[in-house]
Amino acid sequence: MEELIDEMIIGKIRSLMVKFPEIIGYDRKLRNGKIRVYTSKSEIQNITVKSIKVKGKEIPIEFFYIGNVRALGD
Repeated sequence: MEELIDEMIIGKIRSLMVKFPEIIGYDRKLRNGKIRVYTSKSEIQNITVKSIKVKGKEIPIEFFYIGNVRALGD
């Protein structure tokens, strides 16, 4: 079941993106009860966060490696 994530979760993910520059994006839907987070490195040793706690509920994070993303025209 896919459901859209709310602004509170997005705020927590964005704070993780500031803290860990390897995180380059996220999916705006929960897939199988998990949040998909996209990374630029295949091995993410320094990210210890495996879930986000929102309103007393733990939501696990799935990390997906997609590599470096280049803008069009470069």
